[in-house]
Amino acid sequence: MAEYKIIDNFLPEDMFSHINSELSSNMLPWKWIPTVAFEDGETSNGYMTALLYDRNIMHESFQIFSGLIKKLEIKACIRVKLNLYTRTDYLVHHDDHIDYPFSHKGGLFSLNTCDGFTVIDGKEIPSVANRMIFFDPSIPHHSTNCTNDAARMNININYF
Repeated sequence: MAEYKIIDNFLPEDMFSHINSELSSNMLPWKWIPTVAFEDGETSNGYMTALLYDRNIMHESFQIFSGLIKKLEIKACIRVKLNLYTRTDYLVHHDDHIDYPFSHKGGLFSLNTCDGFTVIDGKEIPSVANRMIFFDPSIPHHSTNCTNDAARMNININYF
């Protein structure tokens, strides 16, 4: 059984509000990805992502999230990225995937509350604004989109 930990109200309200207010910033490097971990190559349910940090390459907008990163007490950062899954009329379960093939720490931080969720070891963990899920992303897990908000948004952090 996979282990995970959920912490609600992870950030102080002012820090959380600041992050959300910056999401529409022109600084963020949003990019459209046509597939979301679909092994069969399905392309009808793509998503937007903004890669902020990847193995020592840092985007200038990384500083927007510095309070969140500091709270994690990271020894070595692997990757930090924003995910934005667009709303559809039906809930889409993306295929299981692993982030990296080695054991490491992961934090999945929800930026909004919606009917989308993350599935770890068969357990559905709802997207709740300001919720952090800690787990080892080298175990299979998957995301969903949402049906009751414009998008499901989260920050995916891989680290040691």
